[in-house]
Amino acid sequence: MDWRSLLGLTLTGLYSVFVLSLTIPNWNEFSSLEPNEWGDFLAGTAGPLALAWLVLSFYQQGEELRNSVRELEDSKNQQKKLADRNKEILELEARRQKEVTLSRAYELFSDLQAALRFLPDRIDHVKKKVTYKCAAQGNYQSSYRISTERELDSFAASAEGLGKDLREYSSMIGEEKSTLELIKTNAALYDLKNRTEYLFRKLDIIEEVSEGVGTTSDVTTPSDFSGE
Repeated sequence: MDWRSLLGLTLTGLYSVFVLSLTIPNWNEFSSLEPNEWGDFLAGTAGPLALAWLVLSFYQQGEELRNSVRELEDSKNQQKKLADRNKEILELEARRQKEVTLSRAYELFSDLQAALRFLPDRIDHVKKKVTYKCAAQGNYQSSYRISTERELDSFAASAEGLGKDLREYSSMIGEEKSTLELIKTNAALYDLKNRTEYLFRKLDIIEEVSEGVGTTSDVTTPSDFSGE
């Protein structure tokens, strides 16, 4: 029980004893009082007691209000801690996402570099094979050889363009870049990768046609760009 309640009960008990100590010895006089006089007596005796309880209840409400304020402060602090924790989690996830995206960008760039370094040799190898095949069959001036060599020359030009694009993207990869910038760069690198794979697949087809049946090449394309 709260100390204010105990104080109120104690004061009520003492005050009641005090009133009774005045009333009982003079009961003959009190018993002759008119009803309106009894009302005045009871109002007068109960007034101080009611005032005491009013004051005590005021302090009690003040204490409850302070407790409510403390609870609100505690709740506010807990919410702030939770918000800070969520912020830390989001920042960690953002850093992890950036690391993954950056790692993928370096991986794509490295694979493309290797493939585009190899691509000119692959084109030259297929061109020599087509030339040799046509010469061996006595069709060196055939329209097939001429059109195929033109197509291979266009592949070489495309490979040059891909290499130029790749060099431009090299400046778009780094720790200083935002995750969104890296995602856009990765999308562009995937596009280069698809275009490079397309050239390798076309070279495989041309080589198969030149052989007549199957693919018999002594040059191995990188696995990521073989078109398999």
